[in-house]
Amino acid sequence: MNFLKIYIVGCIICLFMACSSDTDSDTPDVSETTDTEDVTDTTDTNDTTDTTPTVIEEVKKIISIESSFDNGTSFWKTNYDDKNRPTGYFNPENTLVNKYIYENEDNFTPSKKEFYTGGNLISTATYEYDSSKRLIKFITGTTASNRSFEYSANSIIIRFDLLPSSYTKIILDDQNRPIKMEDHDTTGDTDVITDTFDFTYENDNLIQLNKQDISFGINSYIINYTFDAKKNPFYNQFKENNLNYILESSFDLEKRVLMVFSKNNFNTESLDQNSRTFEYNSDDYPVTITNSYEEDNNLVDLEKITYQD
Repeated sequence: MNFLKIYIVGCIICLFMACSSDTDSDTPDVSETTDTEDVTDTTDTNDTTDTTPTVIEEVKKIISIESSFDNGTSFWKTNYDDKNRPTGYFNPENTLVNKYIYENEDNFTPSKKEFYTGGNLISTATYEYDSSKRLIKFITGTTASNRSFEYSANSIIIRFDLLPSSYTKIILDDQNRPIKMEDHDTTGDTDVITDTFDFTYENDNLIQLNKQDISFGINSYIINYTFDAKKNPFYNQFKENNLNYILESSFDLEKRVLMVFSKNNFNTESLDQNSRTFEYNSDDYPVTITNSYEEDNNLVDLEKITYQD
């Protein structure tokens, strides 16, 4: 599967992990009331309540990510700003390919994305948001990629301008994670589901992706993932805008769900028997990721992540 071949890192901030403390309060009732004297004692001599504030650990911010392909003979590089948002994407000739523009300092997804060839600007994609900062339109220079998004309490519908008789529905769980995706065909007077994707989570990791090709039955598959116990620097990186990042992609949405909604780093996937090994820094974040693709004669790709101090 092409979308699993390169663990693309797209863009911007990671995770918050909260450590909470237990409260143990022991307050004995020593009140005694008489007709002549009120001797109520409200002194708490055994209060062991832990008033230590909850500690919120911020992830290390990323400076850049270099991805080396063809066994290290070339690389692609993404640079990040001080909010952990991608600012530029460069090809092996170190020429700008994409530039991300943020007009809202509080928004972790861009307002514009510029596309370059040979260092020259060729087109610009624009993003529109509603008052809740949810992505409602993604408009590019090509009609094929233009799409809009409709929200309900627990689902999102994606509509492509080029395919007015089709739409994709994403169903969310109570943590705002995709748990099912359905492709619909509304040609004629019927609404037919053509295929589905089911997402299964365990211990805050996406452990299985199950695709069922309902129309033809020939492109169904199940992918199982295993994980390490270290920190995934892309987990929950967009916080309340996680879904915006996933919706921004039209071709690797499933892979983005794997990246953003998994707390740890996946090290194997079952479909193509691909594997990943890691080198970590002292904070348990990966600094080097080695991707091995068995189906491509053990092709090895490398990703090098540089963090801020």
